[in-house]
Amino acid sequence: MDQVDVAATEVLYDDPAKGTFDTEQPSHLREVLLRTPPTSEVLLMNAYFVPQERLIDALVAQRSRGVRVRVLTNSLASTDVVAIHSGYAKTRAKLLAGDGAGAQASYERLKAADPVAFSAEAELDYARALALQGKNDEALAQSRRIMELDSMFQGHVGRAELAHAYLWLGRCAESLAALEGRPGGAVPVWSGLLGYTYARCGRRAQALAELDRLGAEARQGRFVSHLALAMIHAGLGDNERALAELDSAYVERAWAMFTLRVDPAFDGLRADPRFSRLLKKVGLVS
Repeated sequence: MDQVDVAATEVLYDDPAKGTFDTEQPSHLREVLLRTPPTSEVLLMNAYFVPQERLIDALVAQRSRGVRVRVLTNSLASTDVVAIHSGYAKTRAKLLAGDGAGAQASYERLKAADPVAFSAEAELDYARALALQGKNDEALAQSRRIMELDSMFQGHVGRAELAHAYLWLGRCAESLAALEGRPGGAVPVWSGLLGYTYARCGRRAQALAELDRLGAEARQGRFVSHLALAMIHAGLGDNERALAELDSAYVERAWAMFTLRVDPAFDGLRADPRFSRLLKKVGLVS
């Protein structure tokens, strides 16, 4: 007879109101992860995996502790519920960014399993994951490939990834060429990328002008992400203002806050205890 392992089992269920996407609804899985942190592995199997922001942050935090996190869910080819799959698909970038070592393997497996449904958007997720790991040559090649595959990404989104890769490779002229003359507000939290690039490339006056422009937009009632402002202040070396804007971005619930732990734009803040506290508050470190 095979050996039988006896273990305690706990059954949990979420309130149906979770379907309203009320951010105040508790996530029992997240609470369990925080109450009794796993020591080696988390394995999730869910046919319709649509995690909320706080659960994603909790899973990424487990990865930062060295815990192996695996999620098994349906591909678009194996389910006819496109709406649910699209809810999961937009979370892949965050999940992959939290697992730098496994991002490439996950990308290859996903693409091999479902090549038809593997869109340019998914390719873009992978480009972001590469950039956040500091693999800038690969991120640049991936970004170029995306723009060749799908003309939809030849606008701001694709060019933002190109600009990131060029910037971290020290190729300022090409980074700015990818951004200048393009509408900066297509994605609110990226609206600070041009100003940040100006700052990093020694064009302080133009970076300050971008801050003024974004400030004017905010005063006119247009939405300007505090994370975008934090990025520019960080590029200018104004750590106090950058930290203040990051605190406001946390209150704003800026979606790209999940990259703070690895985003090189904020490397100048990492020695500050306030930045460490912010990472903990966001749920990126335990």
